[in-house]
This record gives sequence, C-alpha cells and structure tokens, in this order.
Amino acid sequence: MSSDAREVRGVLHYYLDECTRQQRATDDWKKIKDKGTLQLFKHKRVKRPRADGTESDSSAISASSVCSTSSFGSSSSSLALAPPVFTFHGVNNVEGASLADIQSFLCVRQTSDFRAMMKLLHGNDFVDGAILSSSTTDNVFTSVNWFAMKSSSVLAKDKGFCMRTYAHVVVPPTAATRTLVWTMQPMHHPTPNLLYHVNKYKRMQWEIGLVVEEISPTSLRISCRCQSSDKRLQPAAARVVWSMLSQMQAALQTRNSTKVKTLVSEAQWVKDDEKSTCHGCEAPFTTFRRRHHCRACGQLVCSSCSSIHVAALARGPMKVRMCSACLEAEGEAPDDARMAALAGRSSMSFQSTARSSSMDGLDSSAETFSLLRIADALGQIDPDE
Repeated sequence: MSSDAREVRGVLHYYLDECTRQQRATDDWKKIKDKGTLQLFKHKRVKRPRADGTESDSSAISASSVCSTSSFGSSSSSLALAPPVFTFHGVNNVEGASLADIQSFLCVRQTSDFRAMMKLLHGNDFVDGAILSSSTTDNVFTSVNWFAMKSSSVLAKDKGFCMRTYAHVVVPPTAATRTLVWTMQPMHHPTPNLLYHVNKYKRMQWEIGLVVEEISPTSLRISCRCQSSDKRLQPAAARVVWSMLSQMQAALQTRNSTKVKTLVSEAQWVKDDEKSTCHGCEAPFTTFRRRHHCRACGQLVCSSCSSIHVAALARGPMKVRMCSACLEAEGEAPDDARMAALAGRSSMSFQSTARSSSMDGLDSSAETFSLLRIADALGQIDPDE
C-alpha cells in the first residue's frame, strides 16, 4: 500500500473511531442544540496540565494528529488541517433509508449531481460548486471538488473551499452491519484549475466527516463532524453539521421520489399552434381542456394525461409536470426516435445552454441532458402552466 493510500485510510479510520466509540468524554462536549433525535455538540477547549508544567488544549485533535497512532495512518498528513480551534459534532437517526441510498447520494461523480446534493442539504447557504475528477481505488471512492458557501454578511465575500472527498464502506468481520465513512479534506495546494473557480471567493479551509452506521436495513445512525483552525468559520461549521443531519432524510426522500431524469428547456417544447389535440389521449384542446407541456419530452398534453412530480435540480427541489408516457418509460433506455426529435428541436438552444463557467465533470451527451444545464431556464417556469 502506498503512503498516500495509508494516509487516506488513516483519515477515514480517525472519523470512524471518533464517531463510533462509546466512551467519549462527556465533560469535553457541550450540547448547543437539539431537535428530536438530532443533537449538536461543541467541543470544549479545556486546558490540561502536562508533566513538564505546560498546558495542552483538549480541542487540538484532528485527523492529521491521529494518523501516526492509527493502524492505517502515517506520521505526517497533508490531507487534514492543523490542530483545530473548534469542533462541532452532531448525531441523528434516519428512517426509511439504506446505507446504499446515502452512499449513492454522497458519492457522486457528476457536477449536476454534486450541486443537487449540496443544494438539497444546505439550501440557500450553498452558492456554487463542481466536481473536477473522481475515481475508485481499493474500494475507496475519491473525488476532487470545489464549492462556495454564502457569507453571513452581505458585505463579505462568499467562502470558497477546495476539497478532496473520500468514502469507504467498512464491513466488520464479526458483524452483519456495515458502516460508511465519508469525509471532505482540504487541499492545501490546489491545482490551477481549482484556483480558477475559487479565486472569486474568500478561500478558507475546514474538514468534514460523516459516519453512517446501520441499525437495521432501513434505519441508520448518522454522525457528522466539522472542524477547522480558522475560528471565523465557527457559525458556518455549526450550520453545516446541523443542515447535513436535519436535511438528510428529506433529501433522500426527494431524490428517491424524483421521476425526472432528463428535462427539456422551453425552446424545445412543441409549439401551441402545432398540435390541437393531446399527445396522450388525442382529445381536442378546448377552453376547459387546457394545454400543458411535459417537461421531460416537451409534448402538449392535457391535465388528465399528466401529473406533477418533484425533481432534485441543482437549485433545489422543484415541481415539474410529466406526461403519462414519460412516467411509464421511467428507468428505461431513451427511445432513439424521441432523442432524435429532441435533438432536432434543441440544436440551437442546447448549444447556448451548454456554455457554463463551471461545468467541469459534466457529461454533455444528448442522452444525459444534464439537469444542471437547464435548471436556470426552468427556474422561472410555472409548473402548472
């Protein structure tokens, strides 16, 4: 195993140990917020005397500081931060979801999925972000990404982060349950491509860790930790931990209930004067039978042949209308004739919407027409149109 691989394993092992050990010193933690099963704690900075007469800070513990003692770690880590000045730790239970659901939700490879995930978890606090690369080696998922979080002050610049994401599913040899360890570690020497995107924000650093334990096949216990050596990030870190734990179940439900996988922009819709009958039932449109556009295929349908569903777009959950035919075809491979028709109607609009300042990691093929590329065009559309 290479030194980098051992280093990554050490960071993952640190979060696994810190979030699952049962005998955590309760005197070192202060509960600052709770709601139902969700609890948020802040680590107390307690000065303890050393044998040489100096004092140690109990909060000065990070992934890098324990890598040397970990069975997987190395003596020096470039992944994690310097000893943190604060640490927030939260726990919550999630029902009706499996470990695989959270793993597929967090371990994303496309920018559109990353933005949708961040928006579902953090809402308006999330500004922008992208994935530049991803890979899986020795069952460890890795991605390089950047994202920006909104500043609490209108006069201050939004905060930008260059991160590496690591994830691994731990399967104990003597237990039937599994544990997912997911972490975001700061990049101290980002590539020029990363800096190009983050330079317009105030670049800052923190580390985030998430541990998901299986209680049952559909019940999970989630622990989240955020820490940094920059005390200016304390309010944002507390919000990040709270949001990830409080919004996780709703985000998974939205993602799992999403029927829309491909959307079309308004420029691709069938024109109102091109068809006088419903594409589904072929009934003529009248004053009382209104025209509606299916957001998945752009066809004209009536209200009886369409319904409203939730899509997890990059700007957050959004209600969109889909026709019955698209709902029935959900999960199947795109029909060649349908894709050809869409391509013919959208050759001009697709080229214009494909231009984006931060589209790294997106698949631009017609068959995977990105949710992100058309989110702005759909944002102002009334779903009940």
